[in-house]
Amino acid sequence: MITHVNSILQSLFFPLSRWYWPAGLALVCAMFAVGGDTARAAFRWEQALLASEPWRALSGHLLHLDGNHLILNLAGLAALWALVGDAWRARAWSLAALFIALVISVGLLASDGLEWYVGLSGVLHGLLAMGAVGLRHEWRAGAVIIVLFLVVKGITEAVIGAPADDTIVAAHWWGAGAGFVAGIMAAFTERRPRA
Repeated sequence: MITHVNSILQSLFFPLSRWYWPAGLALVCAMFAVGGDTARAAFRWEQALLASEPWRALSGHLLHLDGNHLILNLAGLAALWALVGDAWRARAWSLAALFIALVISVGLLASDGLEWYVGLSGVLHGLLAMGAVGLRHEWRAGAVIIVLFLVVKGITEAVIGAPADDTIVAAHWWGAGAGFVAGIMAAFTERRPRA
C-alpha cells in the first residue's frame, strides 16, 4: 500500500504525458462550456430528441450546468486520475468512457420525469469503478476502499438523497455499474493492464 501511495504522490504531475488522457477530456468539456446555453441546448442528453439526434447520448456527459459544476467534475477527474489513472492504458479508458456514457444514457430512459441531463459525474463514477478493478492485484486495499466508497455513496444517495438538488443520482448508479462491467471486460481483453 505504501508503495502505491508513493507512486501516486510521485506521479501527480510527472511525467506530464501521464495526464494527456484526462487533460484531453477536460479540454473537450471546457470547449463545450464556452458554448454556454446554446451548446447545452444543442448537445445535452434530452429524452425527446435522442432518437432523432443520437449524438446527445454521448455529448450530454461533456456538458455542465455552469462553471461550478464543470470545476467540480474536473476536480473529480483529476482526483480519480491521481488514484487509478495507471490502472489501464489510454485505449481501455477511452473505450470504457464511451461504454459507460452509453449505458448511463440508456439507463436514464427509465428515470421517470427526467427530460434532460448534463454532467460527467456518472461517467466519473464508472471510471472509478473500472479503476478499482484494475488495481485489484497491485493495491488490493485501495481497490476495496474504492468499491466500499462507491457502495456507501450509492446507498446514502438512495436513502438520503444527493447533496445537491440538481444531481441525477441514477447516473451515478448506472455509471458505477457500467464501470465495474467495463473493468471486468478490460481484465479479460487487456494483456497488460498497466501502461
